[in-house]
Amino acid sequence: MIVEVDLSEGVASTTLLEADDFKAFKVVVRGGGTALSTANAVAKVDEHAWVSVNALRELAGAAATSEWEASLEGMLGYARSKGWVDDELDAVRAHVERP
Repeated sequence: MIVEVDLSEGVASTTLLEADDFKAFKVVVRGGGTALSTANAVAKVDEHAWVSVNALRELAGAAATSEWEASLEGMLGYARSKGWVDDELDAVRAHVERP
């Protein structure tokens, strides 16, 4: 799953790519016009991006079927076991790539 954040227009736009790939999770940032923290899906930025779980559901749109939701919960369970879920923010940690 790839959360693509485009900062090139001065306002962050966010798209979910590869919504059915629950084995890989990252944020890809394009452009550099504004701070990554302005993206609606990003709950917090430190050395990683913390992506809102609710934003993932919203960005998935029609792909967010009950089967998709079950797979998301599986991914979150794995991430939680590694310490990559912030329950207070309801967010999951992702590494950030800037191609």
